[in-house]
Amino acid sequence: MKKTTFNRKGYVSETANVKALREMRILYYSSLANAIREAADDEEIVRLTAQACRQAGLPEEPCVQRTIGQDQLSLSADEVRKIFRAAYTAKGVKPRCVLNQKERIARGIANFFSRRYEVRYKMPTISELSAALSQHFQTGAVKGNRGWYMRPKE
Repeated sequence: MKKTTFNRKGYVSETANVKALREMRILYYSSLANAIREAADDEEIVRLTAQACRQAGLPEEPCVQRTIGQDQLSLSADEVRKIFRAAYTAKGVKPRCVLNQKERIARGIANFFSRRYEVRYKMPTISELSAALSQHFQTGAVKGNRGWYMRPKE
């Protein structure tokens, strides 16, 4: 599987598959962390993780594989599979995101800007820096570029 590509300007960017896998991994581990905080034993940790993964809309098998790979859990692979199967076949659960409101907003904003804008950082030269500093000491304010700008993607 190809992990990175080059766009028209030669910048390296991740493929859509890699981004989707990273999102799934983040959602899974946030579900697992919430379950570890709330649960008392291993079976309850797996049950809460399975419910949160289902509510987040994650596919069952990758979540099962990640849970089986957790060293701190003492359940067998068959027990983990049965708990996940029970959670994923339950009826009446409305999908929701396991991230809190601030994380969802931040992720939405980052997604919006990554799709529409390209952030470019500009390193000032010595002459530009000295001119800006002298302007700052004379007038108390620096006008112009602050070191970065955003421009619409083509």
